[in-house]
Amino acid sequence: MSGDRFNYYLKTILNASFTDYLDILDQISNDPLLQDYEVEELERLVKRSMSSQYSRFRLRVVNSKTGEEESPPQTTADNFGESSQFVGEEKMYGLNWEAYSPKENFSQLGIKKWYYNEIVALAFDQALLATVPGNFPSYFHVPPWVLGTHLAPNTRYVPIPELVNSAITSGLIPSWDYLVLLGVPREFVRFLQTASADSSSKPQ
Repeated sequence: MSGDRFNYYLKTILNASFTDYLDILDQISNDPLLQDYEVEELERLVKRSMSSQYSRFRLRVVNSKTGEEESPPQTTADNFGESSQFVGEEKMYGLNWEAYSPKENFSQLGIKKWYYNEIVALAFDQALLATVPGNFPSYFHVPPWVLGTHLAPNTRYVPIPELVNSAITSGLIPSWDYLVLLGVPREFVRFLQTASADSSSKPQ
């Protein structure tokens, strides 16, 4: 990533209002300091944020050229391809999280609840995306029970502690504390680190 420039846009997207998104997209596409893959990732994040706004305010999307109504980008707006049930918001580690449970035909992993926070997911994008099986770009923005299904093909679920250890081993990040610098609450990082240690101490 181009460091400071990419991080600037991440913070801008997180703090933007609905009316800011088109201006941000224009800035991103015309910024000569960004690499092509960075532009692609930032545009994806803007569209995801727009989708959240569409869902919250039930806005209609009209193509300015054709005048036709279109569907917004689908993420939380359709409960991740109707794979999940929104069960409310919970506050943990000083952040608000959206909680989802799997629909019956997506319950094979045995995971009963998944928590989503965009700030944490964006931090994981920066630090861990290169370790994701299949390099699936939305890995941290969808529930684990859709990974490897028709909704998220060519990937599979790997617990976050394993991805962090892989990123450290391969030199992508220096340590667990690097996640804290990216905005992940320290208490959450320690929870994941403890889970990693517990897992590695169990007999294989």
